[in-house]
Amino acid sequence: MSERMTSICLPGFSGLAEYGRHSTAEMIEEIRCYAKREKEKMDAILVAKDEDFHVRTYIGVHVHQNIEVLQEGKTK
Repeated sequence: MSERMTSICLPGFSGLAEYGRHSTAEMIEEIRCYAKREKEKMDAILVAKDEDFHVRTYIGVHVHQNIEVLQEGKTK
């Protein structure tokens, strides 16, 4: 038998799921916390300089081969 899950999404957007039964308020709080974490990551990408990005090309999805670095990127 499968475990009970509780999921939440906003129509048109991806959502998230948690194991167990959770209240609506708990799930709304969880997805808003998740969105805040993701927004911080996206904001960092939007304000980064072009030269900050590390860019490479390779063959293979799971095992990368023939890796070529196109741009080193800046280290912190």
